Amino acid sequence: MKETLAFILFLLSMTTFVLLVIGFFNPGKALFWYNKPRTKKSAIIINGLVFIVAFTLCGAVLPPTSGNGNNSPASGNTPDATHAAEAAAKYGVAKVENEHGDIYIKLVMDDLYSREALIEKARQLKEQYQAKQKLSCYFFYRKYGEKLLPVAGVLYLEDCSHCQFKDKEGNPVDFPFYHLEKPAADSLRALQFDTAGYKQEAVFLSTGFKTRDIILSSGTEKALHIFQSPKGHSAFPLIKKVVDGQERFYEPEEKDSYFVINRQEGLIDYYEKGELDMQQIIEN
Repeated sequence: MKETLAFILFLLSMTTFVLLVIGFFNPGKALFWYNKPRTKKSAIIINGLVFIVAFTLCGAVLPPTSGNGNNSPASGNTPDATHAAEAAAKYGVAKVENEHGDIYIKLVMDDLYSREALIEKARQLKEQYQAKQKLSCYFFYRKYGEKLLPVAGVLYLEDCSHCQFKDKEGNPVDFPFYHLEKPAADSLRALQFDTAGYKQEAVFLSTGFKTRDIILSSGTEKALHIFQSPKGHSAFPLIKKVVDGQERFYEPEEKDSYFVINRQEGLIDYYEKGELDMQQIIEN
Protein backbone atom coordinates (compact mmCIF):
# COMPACT_ATOMS: atom_id res chain seq x y z
CA MET A 1 0.00 0.00 0.00
CA LYS A 2 2.75 2.45 0.92
CA GLU A 3 4.73 1.52 -2.18
CA THR A 4 1.72 2.26 -4.42
CA LEU A 5 1.05 5.61 -2.77
CA ALA A 6 4.72 6.55 -3.03
CA PHE A 7 4.71 5.66 -6.75
CA ILE A 8 1.64 7.83 -7.39
CA LEU A 9 3.17 10.77 -5.52
CA PHE A 10 6.43 10.32 -7.44
CA LEU A 11 4.59 10.46 -10.79
CA LEU A 12 2.69 13.55 -9.63
CA SER A 13 5.89 15.30 -8.55
CA MET A 14 7.66 14.51 -11.85
CA THR A 15 4.65 15.68 -13.89
CA THR A 16 4.39 18.98 -12.03
CA PHE A 17 8.16 19.47 -12.33
CA VAL A 18 7.90 19.16 -16.13
CA LEU A 19 4.95 21.60 -16.13
CA LEU A 20 6.98 23.94 -13.92
CA VAL A 21 9.75 24.05 -16.55
CA ILE A 22 7.22 24.50 -19.40
CA GLY A 23 5.62 27.35 -17.45
CA PHE A 24 8.72 29.48 -17.86
CA PHE A 25 8.21 29.50 -21.64
CA ASN A 26 4.53 28.76 -22.24
CA PRO A 27 2.26 29.34 -19.20
CA GLY A 28 -0.82 28.53 -21.29
CA LYS A 29 0.26 24.94 -21.84
CA ALA A 30 1.54 24.54 -18.28
CA LEU A 31 -1.87 25.62 -16.92
CA PHE A 32 -4.07 24.02 -19.60
CA TRP A 33 -6.64 23.11 -16.94
CA TYR A 34 -6.65 26.55 -15.24
CA ASN A 35 -9.71 28.80 -15.92
CA LYS A 36 -8.17 32.04 -14.59
CA PRO A 37 -5.48 34.09 -16.38
CA ARG A 38 -2.54 31.77 -17.23
CA THR A 39 0.50 33.85 -16.37
CA LYS A 40 4.13 32.78 -15.84
CA LYS A 41 3.88 33.71 -12.16
CA SER A 42 0.76 31.59 -11.55
CA ALA A 43 2.29 28.65 -13.47
CA ILE A 44 5.42 28.73 -11.32
CA ILE A 45 3.53 29.12 -8.03
CA ILE A 46 0.88 26.43 -8.66
CA ASN A 47 3.10 23.78 -10.23
CA GLY A 48 5.96 24.57 -7.86
CA LEU A 49 3.82 24.13 -4.77
CA VAL A 50 2.30 20.87 -6.03
CA PHE A 51 5.77 19.57 -6.89
CA ILE A 52 7.18 20.38 -3.43
CA VAL A 53 4.22 18.84 -1.56
CA ALA A 54 4.11 15.67 -3.71
CA PHE A 55 7.87 15.13 -3.55
CA THR A 56 7.94 15.63 0.24
CA LEU A 57 5.04 13.21 0.84
CA CYS A 58 6.67 10.67 -1.47
CA GLY A 59 9.81 10.69 0.66
CA ALA A 60 7.76 10.41 3.85
CA VAL A 61 5.78 7.29 2.87
CA LEU A 62 8.56 5.50 0.95
CA PRO A 63 9.64 2.40 2.96
CA PRO A 64 13.23 2.64 4.26
CA THR A 65 15.82 0.37 2.64
CA SER A 66 18.44 -1.64 4.47
CA GLY A 67 22.14 -1.29 3.92
CA ASN A 68 22.20 -4.15 1.37
CA GLY A 69 19.31 -2.68 -0.60
CA ASN A 70 16.82 -5.29 0.54
CA ASN A 71 13.84 -3.77 2.34
CA SER A 72 11.94 -7.03 2.80
CA PRO A 73 11.10 -7.85 6.44
CA ALA A 74 11.64 -11.51 5.59
CA SER A 75 15.31 -10.92 4.81
CA GLY A 76 17.65 -12.93 7.00
CA ASN A 77 19.68 -9.77 7.64
CA THR A 78 16.70 -7.80 8.94
CA PRO A 79 15.39 -8.92 12.38
CA ASP A 80 11.64 -9.03 12.81
CA ALA A 81 9.77 -7.56 15.76
CA THR A 82 10.15 -10.73 17.82
CA HIS A 83 13.91 -10.88 17.33
CA ALA A 84 14.19 -7.18 18.11
CA ALA A 85 12.27 -7.63 21.36
CA GLU A 86 14.40 -10.59 22.39
CA ALA A 87 17.59 -8.70 21.53
CA ALA A 88 16.50 -6.20 24.18
CA ALA A 89 15.71 -8.93 26.71
CA LYS A 90 16.83 -8.06 30.23
CA TYR A 91 18.46 -10.58 32.53
CA GLY A 92 20.13 -10.19 35.89
CA VAL A 93 22.75 -12.71 36.99
CA ALA A 94 21.81 -13.40 40.61
CA LYS A 95 24.16 -16.27 41.39
CA VAL A 96 27.14 -18.03 39.77
CA GLU A 97 28.85 -21.15 41.13
CA ASN A 98 31.96 -22.64 39.52
CA GLU A 99 33.15 -26.10 40.51
CA HIS A 100 36.03 -27.47 38.44
CA GLY A 101 34.75 -25.77 35.31
CA ASP A 102 31.13 -26.85 35.79
CA ILE A 103 28.97 -23.74 36.06
CA TYR A 104 25.65 -23.18 37.83
CA ILE A 105 23.94 -19.86 37.08
CA LYS A 106 20.73 -18.30 38.38
CA LEU A 107 19.25 -15.55 36.23
CA VAL A 108 16.28 -13.30 36.92
CA MET A 109 14.52 -12.08 33.77
CA ASP A 110 12.17 -9.14 33.36
CA ASP A 111 9.70 -10.90 31.05
CA LEU A 112 8.76 -14.33 29.68
CA TYR A 113 11.03 -14.92 26.69
CA SER A 114 10.91 -17.68 24.09
CA ARG A 115 12.72 -20.98 24.46
CA GLU A 116 15.10 -19.97 21.64
CA ALA A 117 16.01 -16.74 23.45
CA LEU A 118 16.79 -18.59 26.68
CA ILE A 119 18.95 -21.18 24.91
CA GLU A 120 20.89 -18.39 23.20
CA LYS A 121 21.41 -16.60 26.53
CA ALA A 122 22.73 -19.84 28.07
CA ARG A 123 25.10 -20.30 25.10
CA GLN A 124 26.47 -16.79 25.59
CA LEU A 125 27.00 -17.44 29.30
CA LYS A 126 28.76 -20.72 28.55
CA GLU A 127 31.25 -18.79 26.43
CA GLN A 128 31.53 -15.95 28.94
CA TYR A 129 32.30 -18.21 31.91
CA GLN A 130 34.26 -20.73 29.82
CA ALA A 131 32.37 -23.75 31.12
CA LYS A 132 34.50 -26.85 30.45
CA GLN A 133 31.95 -29.64 30.74
CA LYS A 134 28.58 -28.77 32.21
CA LEU A 135 26.57 -25.59 32.53
CA SER A 136 23.23 -25.38 34.34
CA CYS A 137 21.32 -22.17 33.72
CA TYR A 138 18.04 -21.56 35.56
CA PHE A 139 15.74 -18.67 34.71
CA PHE A 140 13.47 -16.98 37.25
CA TYR A 141 10.71 -14.54 36.29
CA ARG A 142 10.94 -11.40 38.38
CA LYS A 143 7.22 -10.64 38.32
CA TYR A 144 5.81 -14.07 39.23
CA GLY A 145 8.27 -15.25 41.83
CA GLU A 146 11.97 -14.52 41.82
CA LYS A 147 12.52 -16.63 44.95
CA LEU A 148 9.88 -19.26 44.34
CA LEU A 149 10.86 -21.62 41.52
CA PRO A 150 12.62 -21.26 38.17
CA VAL A 151 10.36 -21.05 35.13
CA ALA A 152 12.89 -22.58 32.75
CA GLY A 153 16.21 -24.41 32.68
CA VAL A 154 18.88 -24.80 29.98
CA LEU A 155 21.54 -27.46 30.62
CA TYR A 156 24.75 -28.33 28.79
CA LEU A 157 25.56 -31.91 29.85
CA GLU A 158 28.48 -34.32 29.35
CA ASP A 159 26.06 -36.90 27.98
CA CYS A 160 23.32 -35.13 26.06
CA SER A 161 22.28 -37.99 23.78
CA HIS A 162 18.69 -37.63 25.00
CA CYS A 163 18.60 -33.86 24.44
CA GLN A 164 15.97 -32.63 21.99
CA PHE A 165 17.21 -29.06 21.43
CA LYS A 166 20.33 -27.40 20.04
CA ASP A 167 21.85 -23.96 20.30
CA LYS A 168 22.64 -21.91 17.19
CA GLU A 169 26.07 -23.55 16.92
CA GLY A 170 24.52 -27.01 16.84
CA ASN A 171 25.48 -28.02 20.38
CA PRO A 172 22.80 -30.19 22.08
CA VAL A 173 21.14 -28.79 25.20
CA ASP A 174 18.62 -30.15 27.64
CA PHE A 175 15.49 -28.09 28.35
CA PRO A 176 14.06 -30.10 31.25
CA PHE A 177 11.09 -27.90 32.09
CA TYR A 178 9.34 -24.71 31.12
CA HIS A 179 6.64 -22.51 32.54
CA LEU A 180 3.06 -22.51 31.31
CA GLU A 181 3.25 -20.72 27.94
CA LYS A 182 2.26 -17.10 28.30
CA PRO A 183 -0.70 -17.15 25.84
CA ALA A 184 -2.16 -20.11 27.74
CA ALA A 185 -1.54 -18.43 31.09
CA ASP A 186 -3.25 -15.26 29.90
CA SER A 187 -6.25 -17.21 28.57
CA LEU A 188 -6.82 -18.73 32.03
CA ARG A 189 -7.95 -15.36 33.31
CA ALA A 190 -11.32 -16.14 31.75
CA LEU A 191 -11.92 -19.14 34.04
CA GLN A 192 -14.73 -18.42 36.47
CA PHE A 193 -15.02 -19.72 40.02
CA ASP A 194 -16.72 -18.62 43.21
CA THR A 195 -14.47 -16.31 45.25
CA ALA A 196 -17.17 -14.54 47.24
CA GLY A 197 -15.69 -12.94 50.33
CA TYR A 198 -12.10 -13.13 49.01
CA LYS A 199 -9.86 -10.66 47.24
CA GLN A 200 -6.96 -11.38 44.91
CA GLU A 201 -3.57 -10.77 46.51
CA ALA A 202 -1.07 -12.11 43.97
CA VAL A 203 -0.68 -14.11 40.74
CA PHE A 204 2.34 -16.18 39.70
CA LEU A 205 3.34 -19.17 37.57
CA SER A 206 4.10 -22.59 39.04
CA THR A 207 6.69 -24.61 37.16
CA GLY A 208 6.09 -28.02 38.71
CA PHE A 209 2.44 -28.27 37.67
CA LYS A 210 2.60 -25.64 34.90
CA THR A 211 -0.27 -23.70 36.39
CA ARG A 212 -1.22 -20.08 36.91
CA ASP A 213 -1.50 -19.65 40.68
CA ILE A 214 -3.56 -17.10 42.60
CA ILE A 215 -3.44 -16.27 46.30
CA LEU A 216 -6.73 -14.92 47.66
CA SER A 217 -7.41 -13.63 51.16
CA SER A 218 -10.45 -12.80 53.25
CA GLY A 219 -11.06 -10.43 56.13
CA THR A 220 -10.16 -13.26 58.52
CA GLU A 221 -7.20 -15.63 58.68
CA LYS A 222 -8.69 -17.73 55.88
CA ALA A 223 -7.00 -17.63 52.47
CA LEU A 224 -7.04 -19.66 49.25
CA HIS A 225 -4.42 -20.95 46.83
CA ILE A 226 -5.97 -21.42 43.36
CA PHE A 227 -4.21 -23.55 40.72
CA GLN A 228 -5.45 -22.74 37.20
CA SER A 229 -4.70 -25.00 34.23
CA PRO A 230 -6.23 -25.39 30.76
CA LYS A 231 -8.32 -28.29 32.17
CA GLY A 232 -9.84 -26.23 34.99
CA HIS A 233 -8.86 -25.18 38.48
CA SER A 234 -8.27 -26.50 41.99
CA ALA A 235 -8.50 -24.62 45.29
CA PHE A 236 -6.57 -25.33 48.49
CA PRO A 237 -6.84 -23.55 51.84
CA LEU A 238 -4.15 -21.28 53.24
CA ILE A 239 -3.88 -19.63 56.64
CA LYS A 240 -2.94 -15.96 56.81
CA LYS A 241 -0.86 -14.90 59.80
CA VAL A 242 1.11 -11.82 60.77
CA VAL A 243 4.47 -12.78 62.32
CA ASP A 244 6.93 -10.08 63.44
CA GLY A 245 4.94 -7.57 61.40
CA GLN A 246 5.17 -9.73 58.26
CA GLU A 247 2.04 -11.08 56.55
CA ARG A 248 2.49 -14.77 55.72
CA PHE A 249 0.37 -17.39 53.96
CA TYR A 250 0.83 -20.90 55.38
CA GLU A 251 -0.49 -24.26 54.26
CA PRO A 252 -2.67 -25.61 57.10
CA GLU A 253 -0.24 -28.34 58.20
CA GLU A 254 3.01 -26.48 57.52
CA LYS A 255 4.67 -24.41 60.22
CA ASP A 256 7.94 -23.54 58.51
CA SER A 257 6.92 -23.09 54.86
CA TYR A 258 5.02 -20.04 53.73
CA PHE A 259 4.49 -17.42 51.03
CA VAL A 260 5.23 -13.73 51.51
CA ILE A 261 3.90 -11.16 49.07
CA ASN A 262 6.61 -8.58 48.47
CA ARG A 263 4.31 -5.76 47.40
CA GLN A 264 7.05 -3.16 47.05
CA GLU A 265 8.91 -5.18 44.41
CA GLY A 266 5.92 -7.09 43.03
CA LEU A 267 7.41 -10.50 43.91
CA ILE A 268 6.24 -13.71 45.56
CA ASP A 269 8.83 -14.90 48.09
CA TYR A 270 8.73 -18.50 49.29
CA TYR A 271 10.38 -19.59 52.52
CA GLU A 272 10.90 -23.18 53.56
CA LYS A 273 12.51 -24.14 56.88
CA GLY A 274 14.66 -21.09 57.28
CA GLU A 275 14.83 -20.19 53.58
CA LEU A 276 16.78 -22.90 51.76
CA ASP A 277 19.20 -21.78 49.07
CA MET A 278 18.00 -21.89 45.46
CA GLN A 279 19.85 -25.09 44.51
CA GLN A 280 18.06 -26.99 47.28
CA ILE A 281 14.69 -25.60 46.24
CA ILE A 282 15.34 -26.64 42.63
CA GLU A 283 16.32 -30.18 43.69
CA ASN A 284 13.21 -30.46 45.87
